Amino acid sequence: REEWVVTDFGCILSAVTVVTLYDTLGKDAIDYILNQTYIKTLALSADKIKNIIDLKKDGKLPLLTHLIYFDELKQAELE
Repeated sequence: REEWVVTDFGCILSAVTVVTLYDTLGKDAIDYILNQTYIKTLALSADKIKNIIDLKKDGKLPLLTHLIYFDELKQAELE
């Protein structure tokens, strides 16, 4: 996907570290990875948004403040 390549190059050129989410391990793994790496901004696509929103609603991911979303967001995905 083009957006991933552009994001990766932008991070490389800006000396920003890229961290991969292994969401196949479940929400606990996402929570652990994001908190251990002090992630404030997350770039993601439609297949990841539900888990991230659920974790934020549960009061987890306190350091995460910004989402860069590659797809069109529907209201149902926020609930």
